Amino acid sequence: MSFSYQNYAAAAHTDRKDVGMGFITWYLAGSGMPPVGDVFQLPEMRLSFTPCHGSMMAFCASKVVHGTRIPDAIGQGCQRIGSAIALQRRAINVAVAHHKEMKVRVAQEQDIAIATVKKRHAQGVNKHGQPLKRLKSAG
Repeated sequence: MSFSYQNYAAAAHTDRKDVGMGFITWYLAGSGMPPVGDVFQLPEMRLSFTPCHGSMMAFCASKVVHGTRIPDAIGQGCQRIGSAIALQRRAINVAVAHHKEMKVRVAQEQDIAIATVKKRHAQGVNKHGQPLKRLKSAG
């Protein structure tokens, strides 16, 4: 998650590290007049707008070119804050590697448990080291 309020303007770009859909929400902080002319732009789509308090947008930031123009007039006692949430490739790669590692560990632990049970059975004892009780055959 990132918050932008000091360096709010950004040239048109894509976020190559992001994966899938991301979300941006804009808030107005403070009281008074908000900044004027800070327009969020999607130039390839020929779309631009000035975000209002609570405006939200979802899009694929790694594929859609986007940016924000510097305000024409600074707000008087009020500023616009942008909050972005996006999943990044590194987080996915770490999660996949962790999942693979856990699968290997579980398989190893299962193999050890099975080998231990087989060894005890061959020795004729249970997990407490007591002799196994032989069942009488029905006959």
